[in-house]
Amino acid sequence: GTATLGAGGTNSSSVNDSFLPGGWGGAKTEYIIKASELTVAGLAAGSITSLGFDVTSVGQTYQGFRVQIGHTTATAATTTFSAVPMTQVYTGTLTDNGYLPTLGVNTLAFGTGAGSSSSFTWDGTSNIIVSICWSRVPSATTATSTTMKVDNVGFATAVYRQRDSLTPAAMCSETSGNTTGNSR
Repeated sequence: GTATLGAGGTNSSSVNDSFLPGGWGGAKTEYIIKASELTVAGLAAGSITSLGFDVTSVGQTYQGFRVQIGHTTATAATTTFSAVPMTQVYTGTLTDNGYLPTLGVNTLAFGTGAGSSSSFTWDGTSNIIVSICWSRVPSATTATSTTMKVDNVGFATAVYRQRDSLTPAAMCSETSGNTTGNSR
């Protein structure tokens, strides 16, 4: 089935909300989504095959773009990115693994792009981590933010890191960052 988390009550392009922030050449953001949120949205154990987000203004093409998902026992974000095994489910398909968001709901169909699995199997009880990273190729020194709809979920939901002049592989391998507010 299809499930929607949140109503998208606020538009934001800030690094603590949007995983496509501006100012730096690359970013990594990990979001915790609690099992209780998935269950209330109508999901049950099984395959998750896509992820969507609602864009209200487009910044640029984000090169080195990749999405990974994993199970976690964490219930709030800290300043350390998750070390749990993750399944890569999406890789950008434009030049240099780029992804260009469009206005409205963007649905990332899992299995898109090199090395991506066509689904993530949720066990029905664990929280999940969604990790999204990108870094501009080759200069990686500036970016224009994309604004998306977000909601305050009432707990520290994400950890993020922005850096300049890193390859996409190095950006996606970052291990520590900053915790954000309560929006996702």
